[in-house]
Amino acid sequence: MTTYMRRVRGLAFLALLTLAALTGRAVAAAPNELQGSWEVTQVAVDTLDQPHWGYEPDDPRVLGRILVLGADGSIDFNLGREACARVEWRSEGQTMLSTLVAKTYSRPARKDLKRSPSLEDFGLHLADRSVAPWRAVCPAAGSAKAPAILWANAWFVRLDGQQLAVGYQSNLLLILTRAQIAPPYRPSFACTGALNVTEAAICNSLSLAGLDRSVHAAYQRSLKRRAEEKSAVIEEQRQWIKARNQCGADSGCIEDRMSERIELLMQD
Repeated sequence: MTTYMRRVRGLAFLALLTLAALTGRAVAAAPNELQGSWEVTQVAVDTLDQPHWGYEPDDPRVLGRILVLGADGSIDFNLGREACARVEWRSEGQTMLSTLVAKTYSRPARKDLKRSPSLEDFGLHLADRSVAPWRAVCPAAGSAKAPAILWANAWFVRLDGQQLAVGYQSNLLLILTRAQIAPPYRPSFACTGALNVTEAAICNSLSLAGLDRSVHAAYQRSLKRRAEEKSAVIEEQRQWIKARNQCGADSGCIEDRMSERIELLMQD
């Protein structure tokens, strides 16, 4: 065997050892490619398995929400759940995106439906590719079990420079886009002209601007579903905005009013 061939085999063996070491490794901080603020821009569910939906495609309750993956190892997702400050990130090596989705969202046994959904079944217009998923293990703080349960089976995949895919729950797949990092942010209204105190607070908060977009999506959904009552829906929204504005610059109050409004509109 030539010296060259020995060197090639040696490098290949080293690469295999490196891959084996990386697979299953755990780190305290979010991997560099995941860190930052991300906005939910697509809510994907298995369109062929509607009986098991917990959310609908592009559900307003989730669209626009902000996921923050901190360099300090924290996860914060403004979807009414507790943040996690002590995440352990675990690499799972390389796999194909279609394989990851098929395994994560396998369907109950049915004669008329394949057990493994495809990317297209989730309405994802993505080319299949090799991806490197990370899982987040979040120990429960004290007696609170919600954080550990929330992130127990979640996975995170960087798709490209601007997109992130998150297997969030057993029937919910999220596509997120890197969020704007400086105000004014992008709510459903223009952050220009004479803004009242509440509007200014929304324009200067990434999470509140996202919530405002969620409210707007739920409102548009309600207008379609109650088309025969359009004027009543418009008046209800106008009255709600007046009530929301009574919060002033209190971000907690604004968030509560928005969350309540989204849930109410989704009942239509």
